[in-house]
Amino acid sequence: PTALVIGLDGATWKLLRPWMAAGELPTLKSLVDEGVSGDLISVVPFLSPPAWTSAVTGVNPGKHGIYDFLRRLPGEMTMINETSRSRRVPAIWQLLSSAGVKVGVVNVPCSDPPDPVNGFMISGMPHVDVTDFTYPKELESELTGYQLDRMDLSIQPGKEQELLDELMSTMRARAANIEHLLATKEWEFAWVVFTSTDRIQHFYWQFMDPEWPGYDPVLAARYGTAIHDLWVELDGYLGAIIAAARKKHGAELPIVIVSDHGFGPVHREFRVQSFLRNPSTGEAPITSAYAVETNGAYLYFSRQGREPSGLLNREEFDATRSDAMSRIKSTRDPETGLPPMRAIFKNEQIYSGGFREKGPDIAMVPAPLVYISNDRGHREPWGTPSYTFSGHHEMEGVLIAAGGPFRKGKLDAGASLLDITPTLLYLLGQPIPDNVDGKVLAEILDPEFVRKNKIRSAAAGGPTGTDSVDVRALLNDLPYMH
Repeated sequence: PTALVIGLDGATWKLLRPWMAAGELPTLKSLVDEGVSGDLISVVPFLSPPAWTSAVTGVNPGKHGIYDFLRRLPGEMTMINETSRSRRVPAIWQLLSSAGVKVGVVNVPCSDPPDPVNGFMISGMPHVDVTDFTYPKELESELTGYQLDRMDLSIQPGKEQELLDELMSTMRARAANIEHLLATKEWEFAWVVFTSTDRIQHFYWQFMDPEWPGYDPVLAARYGTAIHDLWVELDGYLGAIIAAARKKHGAELPIVIVSDHGFGPVHREFRVQSFLRNPSTGEAPITSAYAVETNGAYLYFSRQGREPSGLLNREEFDATRSDAMSRIKSTRDPETGLPPMRAIFKNEQIYSGGFREKGPDIAMVPAPLVYISNDRGHREPWGTPSYTFSGHHEMEGVLIAAGGPFRKGKLDAGASLLDITPTLLYLLGQPIPDNVDGKVLAEILDPEFVRKNKIRSAAAGGPTGTDSVDVRALLNDLPYMH
C-alpha cells in the first residue's frame, strides 16, 4: 500500500471553492471531482505547530505536548522555540519507519531537527540549525535552490513586492524539489507541506478585501490578486507533483490533501490583556493573566509552583480564571456589538494526557473577523488590526481524498485533524496506536474495503495520560458549528 499526503497550510474552502468553480484550480478540482471532500476541523490552538503535530500523531496537544511556536523554559519566563524534540508521541513517519515502510517527509512545521527515518526527510520551521535540516545529511547536496521558511517574515509598507517575491520563490523551489524527490527516491508513503499559502493569506488578504479597515485601493490594484495568483501557480505544481507520484505508484495512488486550519479576514482586534487589566466597570483588574506570544486567544495565569514567583494559589487560580472567562464572555465590541469569541474553554475541557498542564489555562475560538491579540495591557481593549495582519486562522480547514479506496462524494459531517493519522495507518494496513484520539474515517472509504480490512490496534509506547476528551463533541454543541 502507498499514499501521498499534501499539506496546504491555511487552505480554506472560502477561497478554493469559487476559484475551482471558475476553472482556475484544475488540479484541486479534479481531486474533488474524483474523490471525497469536506471540512477538516482543527485542534485548539489552531496554530501550525500544535495543529500539524496533531495531524501527524492523531493525538491532542495534551498528549503530544506542543501548543505554540514557543515554550517557556521550566522555572523561567524565558521563551524558546519548540522543536521536534518536544513531540512526546511518535509521528506517523516514525511509526511507518519502524514497520519497515519507506517514507519521505518534506517541510512539516515543527519537525526540526529531522527524525532518522526509513527514507528521507526535510524538516519544517522553526529551524534550530539551518545547516542541518535533512535526513540523511547528504540529502541536502541533492537539493536545488531549496529555501527554508524564515520565522521573521512580515509585510512592511513599501516592501510588499519584496515579500511577495520571497514567498513565491520559496514555493517554486520547494515544489521543484518535492517533484524531483518523489520521482527519483524510493518511498511508499510521503507527507509534504506547502507553507507559503498561510504566509501570503496573513499579509495580503487586506488587498482583496474592500471591507478591511485600512483598505488602500492603490495597493489593492497592485496586490489584490496576489493570494489568487499564488494558489493558481501552486495548483500547477501540485499537478506535476501528483503526476510524478502516480508515474511511480500508478494512477490509483491514494492522494490526501489537508490543511492544518482554515483562514479568513480580520477587521477587529480584541486585546484581551488590556481588557482584563483595565476594566471599564468597577471590577478589580486581573493582572495575573499572560499569553506566550502575540496571540492572546490562549491565556495562562501566573500560578504558584508553576511560574517563577507565581501569584495565585489553586483556589485563587480557579476563582480568577472563572472571573476572567465570564468577563470575556460578557464583553461586546463597542463598534459592532458582537462578542470577541465564539467559544471559550478551560484547559481541562479540551486537553487530556501527560502534558495537559503545559497548555493554556483558557483557550478561545475567536469570533469571525476578530483577532484576539496579546498587547501586554498597553492599549484600548478594542481596535483595528495592524497593517501586518489582515488575515488569520479559522477552525475549519480542508480535506480532499482521492484515488485507491477513497469513495466519491461529499463528507457532510466534516472530520477532525486527529482522524488523519489513524485513517492513513489503516489505509496502509498498519495497526493504530491505542493512545490515538482520532478515529478511522470509514465514511470516506469504499464500504467493500472497510468490510475486508479489520481495524487493528496496537499498544502505544510512551506516556499517554488520561482518557481522551472529544473536542469535536464539545464543538458540535456550540451554536456556530451548525
